[in-house]
Amino acid sequence: MLKKLLKYEIRATARLFLPVFGAILLLAILNNIFFNFNDIPDFATVLTMMLYVILIIALFVLVYVVMIQRFYKNLLRDEGYLMFTLPVRTWQLIASKLIVSIMWLAICTFVTVLSVFIMAFSLDLLREIPEFLRQLSDFLAHYVGISEVTLFFEFVFLMLIGTIGSVLMIYAAISIGHLVGKHRVLTAFGAYIGLSIVEQIITNLYFSLVGRIYDHTIPYGSYGSYQFGYGAYDFAREFVGAMHMIVIPTLIITVIFSVVYFILTNYILSHRLNLE
Repeated sequence: MLKKLLKYEIRATARLFLPVFGAILLLAILNNIFFNFNDIPDFATVLTMMLYVILIIALFVLVYVVMIQRFYKNLLRDEGYLMFTLPVRTWQLIASKLIVSIMWLAICTFVTVLSVFIMAFSLDLLREIPEFLRQLSDFLAHYVGISEVTLFFEFVFLMLIGTIGSVLMIYAAISIGHLVGKHRVLTAFGAYIGLSIVEQIITNLYFSLVGRIYDHTIPYGSYGSYQFGYGAYDFAREFVGAMHMIVIPTLIITVIFSVVYFILTNYILSHRLNLE
């Protein structure tokens, strides 16, 4: 049933995003043409670039607006009476909203990067790609090992979990806001601020504890002793080790908060549902 929910959610939101994606890529192509032809008036180049930047900003704002609107209207207003009569569990309703929101955020990021590449593309750049790939291959072969690759994937996973956690915090705040009879939007906004403060306090205490545990093992102290003869390669290795010690605890606390927000949202929608 989760597949059907995802299909429905994607169809309902795709019609909002696809035209914006098309407009951004079209403006990127126009900007590339204007950059490579001197006969184009300056005001046209400036205008298309301004429109491009405005659309990029609007795209990411749209993602969050749609994310909040779909959760709020689809589950907590009139549509909620229909959604909660479907033969699905509450967690599946939450998961469908979450997965589609993360999907659109990822696609928006990809479209933005692609549009930048389109604007920067030229024949000279195309000719330089083989040499760049050769140098990149040499660099990876000489300086990048298992530890660096692991750190890269840890960062990617941290970004993903951090994004999921931020979305779930919004869902939890909206759900808390609907526990009251009046001023629900204001209560949800206050709940979001409250959750952010609590998360910050707990995170500070957590990293204070982690810092004490790592006090004698984290290699930051060795940075201060960098002297002539201390190889840059060894320094980089210690830095990678230090980053592991930062990223892994950050991953742990981020996963914990994400799970807590999901459980809180699921509990409120399952046992304390108060539809408008």
